[in-house]
Amino acid sequence: MWLIIILLILVRVLYFYAQPDLTTDHLSQMAMAQHFLEGNGFSFKYLSSDLNIFYSTHIQWPPLYPFILALISFVTGNTLLSSFIIQIAVLVSLMFIWNKIFILFNNLISEKAYFYFISLLIISTSIINNINTILVFSLLLLSLSLYFTFSYLFDKESKIALIFSSFFAGLLFWTHYSYFFVAFYPAVVFGVIFYLRKEKKYLFTALASFALSFIVALGVLVYNYITTGFINYMDNPHIWNAGFFPEHLLLTDPFFLNAFFNSSYFYHYILKTEHDVLLTISLQIISFAVFITICFLLLKLRKNKSLPFDKSSLMFLPFIAIIFTTISFLLYFTLHYNEIPRPGWTHIGDPRYLSPVYLAILAIVILLMSIKADYFNKKFLSFLKQLILILIVLSLAINIFITFKEWGNYSFNKNIYNMPEVELQALFDNIKLEASLGKKVVFIDNDLTVRSFRISQYAGAAVINSNEAVHIKNFNSNFVFFFFLPVTEQYRDEDYRLLQWCEKFNSKFIGKVYTKLNLYKVNSL
Repeated sequence: MWLIIILLILVRVLYFYAQPDLTTDHLSQMAMAQHFLEGNGFSFKYLSSDLNIFYSTHIQWPPLYPFILALISFVTGNTLLSSFIIQIAVLVSLMFIWNKIFILFNNLISEKAYFYFISLLIISTSIINNINTILVFSLLLLSLSLYFTFSYLFDKESKIALIFSSFFAGLLFWTHYSYFFVAFYPAVVFGVIFYLRKEKKYLFTALASFALSFIVALGVLVYNYITTGFINYMDNPHIWNAGFFPEHLLLTDPFFLNAFFNSSYFYHYILKTEHDVLLTISLQIISFAVFITICFLLLKLRKNKSLPFDKSSLMFLPFIAIIFTTISFLLYFTLHYNEIPRPGWTHIGDPRYLSPVYLAILAIVILLMSIKADYFNKKFLSFLKQLILILIVLSLAINIFITFKEWGNYSFNKNIYNMPEVELQALFDNIKLEASLGKKVVFIDNDLTVRSFRISQYAGAAVINSNEAVHIKNFNSNFVFFFFLPVTEQYRDEDYRLLQWCEKFNSKFIGKVYTKLNLYKVNSL
């Protein structure tokens, strides 16, 4: 069994190596780490209209992951390579942490339960495939918190376990804002136990846990306010339009299904489309059926007399609390804000934010099918085990396929950004080329793509808004500017102004990206 797990980890490592984390969010975090190493804090690099380069603290993501990335990059000198090291370290750590968690359940579940769980977790097409490195790192913190939570519940109710359980839970908020409610899941667990058992010690434990997690999580908000004057980036009214938008619920991720298999593959590889009403409805029905099955099995287990439910329920309660707190937070933003950056996107429909939910659902199902109690039809539970094995094999095959497909298409060289030409390869290459010649490279952002802004930061360019750039009347030969324009029939007012501005200098067409965007370079006269 251990040999199989090591093999699965090796496949996952090769998967990570074949396609480094060049997701849009991670590009920003690598840029923040690079600027931190340069002594400019967790910031983005900008140019003012009077040609002064400055750095502004960026709080769209909390600073813990960029800090860890910067520490490793201090040695490697390469943030992309450092993220790969983090991925490997997390995988190996998860293997040991979850083994210790399942050892705590030894008297309640079969020995094979751990191998079912860790195998599908490592090779999962959804829990890890759909998220960037920051959220893989978050899973490590969540797993550590769960270990100490279960240690408190199943071992000796150690104060040290309580402290670490709450500390690592609170630390989740330092990695991503979507973990704000999850940061308090241990307090929810202890509060529920107090409600059920009426033992005052659990009330005090819940309050202590809440206080510890709150103190840790509060640090993020204090950091944000001190560095920018905002509690978090979502306070910006230009980004978030508040109201009530129940129609966003139609975009809910089928998370009870996606916990086991990435359903988006049906759209991309079979139907080759982004949307299909019939498939969407079918996936939601399957997801709901999984939810009903889990509830039914939990109710059957509760009625079973061979195993006291107040003992077995302690295995499930932390996972249920994680699902509840995560979904509650995502629902708040989904219903309360007109969500951007793109139409058809919501928090509760984005798999990245649902990784703790996927993890919890997977754990609950594995525990239900492995518990040492004759509480339901053995053939059905055996069928579940066979289904999990099939999913492990299928997920393994898919990840091997993706690894071979992407092998050799990317590089960990920090001066190389291997992406399809239709994306932003030309922008990255030209920024790096000009920087190597000692130029001060600037990207003019006219809000055509979010990714172009972030790639320019990762490549080391400063950024200026197009409305400010057009007020630059002259600049010396040490500066070089890049910007995009759409095809002529799609010009906006700001595009015409930018075109008129560049005609005053030496401008040159560089190439096309995304088929309908033209890249230009501007030098002084």
